[in-house]
Amino acid sequence: MMAQPCWASSNQLVHSKNSRGMTLLHLAAAQGYAGLIRTLVRWRTKHADSMDLELEADPLNVDHFSCTPLMWACALGHAEAALVLHRWDPRALNIPDSLGRLPLTIARSRGHTRLAELLEQLAPPPDATWDRWTPEPPAGGRGH
Repeated sequence: MMAQPCWASSNQLVHSKNSRGMTLLHLAAAQGYAGLIRTLVRWRTKHADSMDLELEADPLNVDHFSCTPLMWACALGHAEAALVLHRWDPRALNIPDSLGRLPLTIARSRGHTRLAELLEQLAPPPDATWDRWTPEPPAGGRGH
């Protein structure tokens, strides 16, 4: 049971001090909940003006250890979650943690070499562009 409510009022979210900076997206990635991640992508797209969703569903947001949601998915070997996050914003592959390690390095060091290889193969070409809030590239683009 939580010691304090997570909502200060009907429309303002309060973050717990013991969450270590992990957002809902971080937690979904760490648990491998790819379906929840897809839902967060859709909610973020539908409610682009929501500050709470901007804070909770940002694939480039880092926690107190400087880990992105993609870093958590890679570290724990959650391939489907990692693929959804990579499709959402592949730039997360280049964000190091507080020790300077990248998601692919962490995946390999924890024995998830197939996941690291798969993400490397899916890296978009330099000229690839698509809406970062759409979980899939446009038709005719690189398929993931």
